Amino acid sequence: MMAFFGLFIILMGAAYVRFTGLDWDEGHLVHPDETFVSWVTSSMSSVPSATAYFDTENSTLNPVNVGHAYYVYGNFPTILTRYIGEAIETTSLWDVYLTGRRMSAGFDLVAVFFVFLIGLRLFDWRVGLLSSLFYGMSALAIQLSHFYAVDTFANTFTVIAFYFAALALTRHNWIDYPLFGLALGLGMASKITIAPLALILILALMLRVWRELAEPSQAQGSRAFVRLALRAFVGLSMAGLMTIATFRVAQPYAFLPPNSAVEVDAEKLGPALTMVSTLGDPIGMRPNPTWIDNMRTIQYQVSGAWDAPPNHQWAHRPPLIYAWTNMVRFGMGLPLGLWVTFAFFWALWEIRRGSRFLEPLALLVLWTGLFFLWQGSGWVMAIRYYLPIYWTLALLGAWALVLIWDRVIALLESRRITGWHWARSFSLGLMLLVSLGAIGWGLAVHGIYLRPMTRVEASRWIYENVPSDVALRVETEQGWESVQLGFHNNWLPIDSRDTDDPTQPGYRVTQLAPGAVNGFEFSVPTPGELSSLRFHSLRAAGESPGVTTMQVTIARDQVGNEPLTSGTITSDFAETDEGDGRSYEVVFDPIDVSTSERYWL
Repeated sequence: MMAFFGLFIILMGAAYVRFTGLDWDEGHLVHPDETFVSWVTSSMSSVPSATAYFDTENSTLNPVNVGHAYYVYGNFPTILTRYIGEAIETTSLWDVYLTGRRMSAGFDLVAVFFVFLIGLRLFDWRVGLLSSLFYGMSALAIQLSHFYAVDTFANTFTVIAFYFAALALTRHNWIDYPLFGLALGLGMASKITIAPLALILILALMLRVWRELAEPSQAQGSRAFVRLALRAFVGLSMAGLMTIATFRVAQPYAFLPPNSAVEVDAEKLGPALTMVSTLGDPIGMRPNPTWIDNMRTIQYQVSGAWDAPPNHQWAHRPPLIYAWTNMVRFGMGLPLGLWVTFAFFWALWEIRRGSRFLEPLALLVLWTGLFFLWQGSGWVMAIRYYLPIYWTLALLGAWALVLIWDRVIALLESRRITGWHWARSFSLGLMLLVSLGAIGWGLAVHGIYLRPMTRVEASRWIYENVPSDVALRVETEQGWESVQLGFHNNWLPIDSRDTDDPTQPGYRVTQLAPGAVNGFEFSVPTPGELSSLRFHSLRAAGESPGVTTMQVTIARDQVGNEPLTSGTITSDFAETDEGDGRSYEVVFDPIDVSTSERYWL
């Protein structure tokens, strides 16, 4: 009961840091990858039937068919988000991103729960609680939960698949194999890079067969080995077939429908893919050449061979070390990051010495080590690439803390030492230090999303304070606000150009044609009362024509046939001694303005 109460508290805390502050950028979509995924999702639309769903060349769920020829992410997250968006009527670019962020946060919360289950299965409830706490408060997991991307989708299915591999390690139940394949297939349909997780199930079955053969109750000999190995092989085959079937359904546009009219380009595909395409064509398992081209393109782009600005940032950054440093300094924080690094190498030592934890540690260490070496030795080492091993490191860190506590208690009991002892306090203090460090780091990162985004606030300050062409003075409930209004700059200063060529040097200005109506549309960010405005720099084009009058009108239409209020400026509009224009203020009868209305100056 205590374990599940603790899990409930952890899940509530993890939910809080994931679901609060989701609209942190106020809809400005400042992250290019998230903007692209949102754009793709908003361009898609649901299909009327299963036949249309699998029709790669015509389906409106296929990004290629709705204007996005280059799409390298998984189909599953965008399809799922699109259908949910249609159900709750959030399908435009400016609201589907928020639905996607809620999906990211929800999936990652599921991952927190399954991390607990893995710890409970491989070790005990204490490891389960600590590891779910560590992952739940990991800064990177919190950050990625605030973005609509594919990372948390793929990671969650990675955790779920690993859980069924852990079940297969400790027991034989036929249902575990297809469920592993289902999770792995959905994960690959979210992000293809988690495909190597299949190795974990293979290792789990090998370890289980090896352990079962060593049991005294197990009949010895080659017949027992064949029976156990055959059972494991059948289970592995079930998982493999389910993975392929799930990937085919959840990533439908990586394939072409049966008997496609698209010709097989043997020269471009190579012998292996040509054979797969030929054999798979009648049953709808032929790889889509467009998808293959996109995969090859992204593989080239993340290599050092692609000489383009996005790749230049990775030059002179040491492989592995750079990735590890980012994980420790930013993704987890120093207390948790340093501790799990120590726990990983300790686990290697325990495996070498044949510890009783050899089997569960082997699964965790193999996945963590192989994935880190694979991703950390590449050219592109973006911190989000390593999310699929944050939870395995959390499990190793929790295991190490609990093991220290258990060994200290066992040692003290063997020496009949009761009451306070520095070793007991040290192990408990170490556990608190790592746990509080993880919580503090996670809350600090989460606090970023509870405050206005700096670039949005800076832009807002610029709009309100840096002089534009015209400043509207609006009295709101919060006080006076200055709404800056910029015009379309269509001319160059007379004295900065020798010809009518607009490409000549000089800053552009707005030319108001004498005797004509010049209309400029605007809106206000806050409702209030508009009573005046100021032209910051107004001058005659060339020689002053003498005293003349300009009428300024606020209207509902472009030519001023529906005026709301107006005023005039009478001046010679001469320039200053520095050659600039003078500022002019227009005061008129106040009018109420609303954020939902469009107005014309």
